[in-house]
Amino acid sequence: MSPAFKSVLPDGGGGGGQPNIPSIDTCAYPDAGGTGLSPELDWTTGPAGTMSYAIVLTDLTIGLRHWAIWDIPASTLSLPEGLAHGSPLTMPMGALQVNLNKDPEFYGPCPSGSLHIYQFEIFAIPNATLTGIGGASSVTEAFNAAAKVALGAATLTGLSNARAPL
Repeated sequence: MSPAFKSVLPDGGGGGGQPNIPSIDTCAYPDAGGTGLSPELDWTTGPAGTMSYAIVLTDLTIGLRHWAIWDIPASTLSLPEGLAHGSPLTMPMGALQVNLNKDPEFYGPCPSGSLHIYQFEIFAIPNATLTGIGGASSVTEAFNAAAKVALGAATLTGLSNARAPL
């Protein structure tokens, strides 16, 4: 969940078919260099055996994975808005992140004016570190590694029609 927006169903239900991901969390926010600020994300404790978490942001409309963060310690149950750039992070300590351009920073929704469905998916991981990937991995590699070993998963789905400022 996120205090920034409420989840909608993938078919647009619950959001009235209107954008609900705040522009600050998209490419429309100019102060974030065209990538947006990562939204605050909160979750509950994962299933027994959870040692870390991984989160992946995917544009479900076109199947494009935008951002991944992994090796989030199991004691962490939220990410603040506006995560720092870089990898590994100091908050949460040791977490790694990458965006679709293989840069170590968040890259939010940017569908150029069309309404797209975006999903944050959190995975409960049975290891402290996600096996087989590192800081030079792609978002898709992080997603595949997390999905392969996940003890459980949950999603937060939102809508955006953000357009990068000219």
